[in-house]
Amino acid sequence: MLIAIRGIVAAGTLKRAEGEAVKLVLLISAATVAVGAGNLLLSAGARVSGAQQDPVASWSLAFYLRPRLILGFLLYIISFLLYLQVLARADITRVYPIMVGGAFIIVFAGARLWLGERVTSWGVLGAILIGCGVTLCSRW
Repeated sequence: MLIAIRGIVAAGTLKRAEGEAVKLVLLISAATVAVGAGNLLLSAGARVSGAQQDPVASWSLAFYLRPRLILGFLLYIISFLLYLQVLARADITRVYPIMVGGAFIIVFAGARLWLGERVTSWGVLGAILIGCGVTLCSRW
């Protein structure tokens, strides 16, 4: 992800001071981490207390007031606000692939490490290819 972000800066998309470039890198990174972590928290919160077995329980107010769901939702809002700041400073064709690809890799790794989901070698290869694609998209 950082290689792709540096590609944006090096490609001349930003014609501002170095401080502005650093600010953009921080905004992109923060937005990407927030959306990835938000997805992981939403997934973890939605799986708690057997909602899969009782579809009615997943529509109750108590279901939506779980701390992980609330925190995941708040991170989504924060990521959206950060994303708007990113769009004000750089081309969407360069930042969107970085953010989506970066968030995918965060979710992919977090699902395995934190949620205990099964990861196949094909999934790992796919994540590597996504990382390569993000790097290519940010450099054209």
